[in-house]
Amino acid sequence: MSKGLNARLTGYSRSRGVALIMAILITSLVSIAAVTMITQQQLDIRRTQNILHFDQAYIYVLGAEEWAKGFLAKDETQDRDFYPVSEKDVDVIGLPIAEEIKQSGIDIGGISGIITDASAGFPINNLVNENGERDVAYSEVFDHLVANNLQFNPDFDNLVLDWIDKDDNAGTGGAESLDYLNLVAPNRPYRTPNQSIASVSELRLMLAMSEDATNARNDYAALVRPSFNPLNAVSLEAIEEQPLVNALPRGAKININTAPKAVLKALLDYIPMENAEELVNEFDDKRKEAPQENINEFIQPIQGYVNSLRPNNSRGGTTNAPGTTSGSEEDRRFTRANQNLENLKTMIDVKSEYFYLTARSQIGDIDIMLISLLHRKDGKVKTLRRGLGVI
Repeated sequence: MSKGLNARLTGYSRSRGVALIMAILITSLVSIAAVTMITQQQLDIRRTQNILHFDQAYIYVLGAEEWAKGFLAKDETQDRDFYPVSEKDVDVIGLPIAEEIKQSGIDIGGISGIITDASAGFPINNLVNENGERDVAYSEVFDHLVANNLQFNPDFDNLVLDWIDKDDNAGTGGAESLDYLNLVAPNRPYRTPNQSIASVSELRLMLAMSEDATNARNDYAALVRPSFNPLNAVSLEAIEEQPLVNALPRGAKININTAPKAVLKALLDYIPMENAEELVNEFDDKRKEAPQENINEFIQPIQGYVNSLRPNNSRGGTTNAPGTTSGSEEDRRFTRANQNLENLKTMIDVKSEYFYLTARSQIGDIDIMLISLLHRKDGKVKTLRRGLGVI
């Protein structure tokens, strides 16, 4: 009898042990599930908050874009002085908009921005004419810009020309689709678009033809200057930090009030370096005092230099008509310089049709920057393209 009782007690003890283990296991599973659900809920809440803040921040920068369009349209149609963006018919660099845009209702973040001139750099798309063929005048200027500022890719001007011209025939030092399709790792093969570039970032694709990746990056930085922060471009001192090139639509001119000196020097490729540098420095001093109101302030000293090249007819020489190549070396030199000066007059202006808006919005933990390319003409402003952080 005692043996049977002991057996029942032993079985009962074992049952109680299993029940206790099951209870502990169930409690653990419930706790894990609860913690997981709470964690997931917190993640969902945070994710939703970030999405809402991003949407809110994006709406703010779009609002800044609309404000900038309205301001630029009003600035052109009304004859009023506003420095530093416009002084009558003159556009120069840098209008901060933080003080102009009222921040009422923004209690958990902020918005800031700046309007800058987009016509300061060399317009790469002007390297070809409306027929998709090489434009000699602009190509000579770009050749000079590349020669003076790139250290490792002296044929880069030909690469750019082949990228945007209409044919698939590679020029000397250039490359077309067949060359890019033969690229090997780490590069991926692609074709040339044979049309205008939409963004200066496309230049990185052309530099893939460089044998040294580091040198290619250095040359890209020399032209595009990716470290340039428009939000800091609130004075004329920022002119020299701007990109040397832009991807504006074909036909855009260079604003000599905002162009870096390297671009101005490239425009004078037919003048000896020391003379070109002196002329550019003199003009730079003038524009720092006040924006120049017409291109003659830049043209007249150059005209004086070109006139000094005129052959001395009192010695029996004759000056050829523009476009002719006969006569002495002095005749040809003067004729070429005079023709280049006439071309220069068609390339430059003191006002702009194109502007960049760089707007930054911070809401909660979200910080976004919108860059928009705006086109102003006949009192109307439209957005050509926009991008977050890059354009």
